[in-house]
Amino acid sequence: MGYRHQLGRFAGWGKTRIWRGVALKLLATACFACLGAIIRLNTPALHPFQIVFLRNLFGFLTLSPLVLRAGIQSLRTTKMDFYRKTGSKAPPCRDSVAEQ
Repeated sequence: MGYRHQLGRFAGWGKTRIWRGVALKLLATACFACLGAIIRLNTPALHPFQIVFLRNLFGFLTLSPLVLRAGIQSLRTTKMDFYRKTGSKAPPCRDSVAEQ
C-alpha cells in the first residue's frame, strides 16, 4: 500500500507551504536584484573594499536580531562532515589556478 494513503491528510497543508516557499524565493530574488542595482549605482563612488564592507555590515545588521532571539546555538550544525565532503569535491576557483 505504501505511503500514498497518508498523502490525503497533508494535501492542503503541503500546497500552502509550497506557495509560501515560492513567495519567499521570489522575495529573495527581488532583494538580490535590488542589492545588485544599488551596488552598481554606487560602484563608481566607492572603493571595492568599502562595497564589500558595507554589504557585510548590512547583512550582519539584518541577521543579528534573528540570531539574538534564537541564540547562538541555532547556528550550530550536526552535518559538518557532510559539508567537508561536499566542499572538497567542489572545483577550484579560477583565481587560484595559475595562468599559463
